[in-house]
Amino acid sequence: MLRYRVYTFWLALIVSCTVAVAQTVVSGVVRNAKTKEPLSGAFVLGLAGSQQMTYAYSDNNGRFDLKVPPGVVIDELRVSMMGFEVVKRALTPDKTSGLEVELTEKRTELRAAQVTSSVIERKGDTLSFSVGAFKDGTERTMGDLLAKLPGITVTTSGGIRHNEKPIGKLYVEGMDLMGARYGTVTNNLSADAIDRVEVYMNHQPVRALQDISLTDRSSINIILKESIRSTWMLSGDAVLGLPPFPLFEVRSMLTNFSKKRQSLFLVKGNNDGGDILQELQQQSILGRGQGVYLIMPGEIDSDLRSRLNPGRSYLSLPKEYWYDNLSGLGSFHHLVKLGETRQLRLALQTAGEHYDETSESREEIRFADGTSLEILENRVMTDRRGYFSGTASYEDNSQSRYLSNEFSAAGQLQVNESALMGGKQQYDQLYDLPSFNADNLLKMVLRQNATRALELTSESKYRRYNHVARYVTDGREYGQHLMGQDFSTELRTSQNWSPGRHRISLSGEALLGYVGRQADAEGVSFEDVQTNGSLHLWEFRPSVRVSDAISLGGALLTFTLPGSLHYLSVQGNDNLLYPTVSPSVSLRWELSQRLELSALSSYSLTRSNPESLLDAAVMQSWRTLAISDSLRSSTRWNNQASLRWSDMPSMFFATISGSWSFSGGDRVPSSTWLENLTFQYYLPLITTTSGWSVNGSLKKYFGLRAFVLGLEGGWIENELREYLQGIPVNYHSARLHLQLNFTSNPARWFSTNVTSSYDRDIVTGSSMQHTQMFQVEGTLRVKPAKPLSIDATGHWLWSEIPGTTISNTPLLKVCASWSLPYATLFIECRNLLDATEYRRESVSAYQTSTSITALRGRQFLIGIRMTK
Repeated sequence: MLRYRVYTFWLALIVSCTVAVAQTVVSGVVRNAKTKEPLSGAFVLGLAGSQQMTYAYSDNNGRFDLKVPPGVVIDELRVSMMGFEVVKRALTPDKTSGLEVELTEKRTELRAAQVTSSVIERKGDTLSFSVGAFKDGTERTMGDLLAKLPGITVTTSGGIRHNEKPIGKLYVEGMDLMGARYGTVTNNLSADAIDRVEVYMNHQPVRALQDISLTDRSSINIILKESIRSTWMLSGDAVLGLPPFPLFEVRSMLTNFSKKRQSLFLVKGNNDGGDILQELQQQSILGRGQGVYLIMPGEIDSDLRSRLNPGRSYLSLPKEYWYDNLSGLGSFHHLVKLGETRQLRLALQTAGEHYDETSESREEIRFADGTSLEILENRVMTDRRGYFSGTASYEDNSQSRYLSNEFSAAGQLQVNESALMGGKQQYDQLYDLPSFNADNLLKMVLRQNATRALELTSESKYRRYNHVARYVTDGREYGQHLMGQDFSTELRTSQNWSPGRHRISLSGEALLGYVGRQADAEGVSFEDVQTNGSLHLWEFRPSVRVSDAISLGGALLTFTLPGSLHYLSVQGNDNLLYPTVSPSVSLRWELSQRLELSALSSYSLTRSNPESLLDAAVMQSWRTLAISDSLRSSTRWNNQASLRWSDMPSMFFATISGSWSFSGGDRVPSSTWLENLTFQYYLPLITTTSGWSVNGSLKKYFGLRAFVLGLEGGWIENELREYLQGIPVNYHSARLHLQLNFTSNPARWFSTNVTSSYDRDIVTGSSMQHTQMFQVEGTLRVKPAKPLSIDATGHWLWSEIPGTTISNTPLLKVCASWSLPYATLFIECRNLLDATEYRRESVSAYQTSTSITALRGRQFLIGIRMTK
């Protein structure tokens, strides 16, 4: 009897445990709604109320088992998978097993807008544009077309911004072929190949971080026409012209955009003023910036630059009027999917350019004692460069983990020669600037549960350059040698949580880096300034960053606190230890579906780059000797806010914004001007500056193409201090900016686009200086017959400074084109009035500058452009 009772007890215990386990598991199967086949890898999320409690992935048979924490009742399932619509299913306590969930396929592999016949549709955070409604026939490339969509702007290098912020990713048919160098697609893919454009706002491209880590970047997906998808597409141009003969422009691009693999082969070249090398620039995308420095005119990669930088002129004109070049490039990109979540991307780019420039300048420097110095310079410059870059990238982007590794290398050989007439003396400049860098970025994300993920990142960089400059005048030869070598390796780890309304991120980082500099000047002496020296230092930098993004209904309030401790071990000098911090708080509040408020307040305590500890002055040009700011300490408090109205049904968009900033530092820039030398240095003095601005814009579509009106305006004020000849110069600057743009395409045979702007600058120092500038540029198209188009473009600048008024000769271009089924024939005349120079004037508190740049003159071209 006792043995029977023991057996009964254990049997009851087993049964009760089995029942308990059954009550803490929600199970079922996920199927394709169309084929009824089971789907593996679907993400199944269990919610109690609005709280994410548990998650699982379907196995190879489509089955899933959600393990529910004790005491928790799951009342909703949310099932998602790349390429399928999200399904939400309410649960009841009596139905937690044997569930059947069917997912419906979407047209693209990314979260896409529902395709309807409407021109613009918004569904959640996705905007879908039917681009045919925005075309007027003047757009040739994808960039031309995107620039006509509301909220999107495109730079000349092919960079794309949405709502004034750089996009996070550019997809074509749901795949990221180009990475950060997507300018090649923007400036070369035919506008006629595009069917729709989808904008994914606040898009998180890492699937393992979705619903955990938020972003404020948008991504764009280009959907091609049905007839072009998964097929090889050839496009190209061939142009010939004079004078001088031969002017030419050639381009050939072969592409294939499918859902499993994508390829792009591009070869192009020209000598007619097209700056094609800028297409190779690395754009700012989510998780990857543009480099250490801002991109300068003529640059491809800013990481290849040093303080020996000859520079080029930059005019706010279409480059076809002034850019005197012989350029060529080749670009290859290939992307292949290795599975549902894995992909391999390869890229190789090479380019070369010969650039000529003729310019003259005049500077008048006014000193506090009433005297002045005039500096005249006539320059004939030739710049030659060869460039290459290669990238290999592997990515596994699943919902449970993310793994990517990208290795890239780039190099440049640049030779710059200039013959200058400075005053009564002739100078020759020669720069030899070889550079190389390499970078490896490894990133891993492990999703631990529905509300938590762990990030691990490792990045290693290497940069080396050996730059030489030689200057010759009246038999005297002097020069500068500057060698640099940097290496750094950085490890980052980040833990992300999403409890309730919060999105919390805690990250730690450790950087170990080496900076080496060697500066040697020959034949350069100025008072007791040191012109030869070296810098060798190791930097160890631990960092921590805490952020919390709190969802408050339609508002998102984000607190961020990053901080670093820098330890520098400097050879031959005392070691340095200093902190840097940059806390911020931001608010993004959707007051309604049409109205959004955003605000940011931030404070920063920073230091300049450790390479500024090089104590030798560098002869940067034939007359400029400069020394760095010796790890200048800076503080800045910045506040800004904007209110944006976006009314899609009425096609009315408006923005008003304002900012105020206050900054200070323990070094102030100073300069000493002599007849044959300018010495730039920093004084160890506390200085402060402040500024504020107000800006506004509005855009209204009266019909999508019948008439589009855009207005912009702004006022900026700054309080500044500099030192000239050791004497402080305090001044106040203010600028008024107004701009009007209207576009009209009321009929098939007529379209126009005109932009005019007015700027007025007021500089108040020892005296008040007023300058003003007015610019007009526009295009006009008339179609006398269906295949025939006559286009005219123009640009005109008028400016005025005290004592001088400038009215440049208008720059006009006329083009007649004849459309064929797959190509366009055209004949074109550029610079119709044969303007030979372009003049600019500027005024500051102590300086008046005049520059004149030679233009290309009148030219004639004839050619063919493939449109499909």
